[in-house]
Amino acid sequence: MEYYARNIKTGCEIPALVDEKTIDQSGFVIQFNGYRALKPCGKIPSVGKQQEVPAEAINCLFYCQDPKRSLSLLRRDSLIQVALPNWKWNAYYNAVPFEKEGHFLWVPIFVDGTTTIMPHIPQELSRAFLEDALALFRNSDRLVVFFNSLHAGASVNHIHLQAVFHKGTLSIESASITKQGGLTILEGYPAQGIVFSRVAEPDEIWPHLDLLQKKKVPFNLIFVGERICLIPRNPEYEVVEEFPMGVIASMELAGKIITVDKAVYDSVNYPTIKNAFQKITVKEVWLCPK
Repeated sequence: MEYYARNIKTGCEIPALVDEKTIDQSGFVIQFNGYRALKPCGKIPSVGKQQEVPAEAINCLFYCQDPKRSLSLLRRDSLIQVALPNWKWNAYYNAVPFEKEGHFLWVPIFVDGTTTIMPHIPQELSRAFLEDALALFRNSDRLVVFFNSLHAGASVNHIHLQAVFHKGTLSIESASITKQGGLTILEGYPAQGIVFSRVAEPDEIWPHLDLLQKKKVPFNLIFVGERICLIPRNPEYEVVEEFPMGVIASMELAGKIITVDKAVYDSVNYPTIKNAFQKITVKEVWLCPK
């Protein structure tokens, strides 16, 4: 896979730069990806909390009910369909990928004979969706699976997971952990969060997700390597001044920062990441009553 973009009106290719480097000795990686600026919702955000993403199907940026739109998922060929414990899921290519090895959208669907039906369900996890995400992760090789909630990186209010192939090891996989209040948490890592094992049961994870969603606390859920990491977010720092042209989401928190800002790419260092992540993530909502 290679990056490319084409102006659909003129048919001409749109050139853009993609570059990647390691940040200091931190183990964090940053990628400058000019193509990401072409996202349909790719306007430059303001620092702070962003506007709500409408939940109605008519406003869905997957155009899940409108195959006439050029970027509708209904016009893309499914790369694979898998039956997970609760739903069938289709994998589609991401129109603006950041991983050449593969960057996919996973969406639950119904199959009626030869017809695929894509119900419009807002971007919120249910226990059933969590169970399916766990099954997808555990039956995949070198696949990083993640869920960005609204105000934590999700720009489309239609239930979906994302996944990328990743050859190396992300920083969050080797971060130190410690026990606190009956939980395993990240220690000495720029972001704060809860860590579960790869084999954790839904009953271990779901109460925390349910609590966050009931409290309307945004979060990122990252399935990577031998860990499942739950990162609660402060919505007032959805976009921070350290990374002003985009939202820090799951991959960034895991150790790979994607930016469309060349100035950030050229100047970023570990203290910048630490300052940003400490604003973005919170721990006050960790403790879920047993």
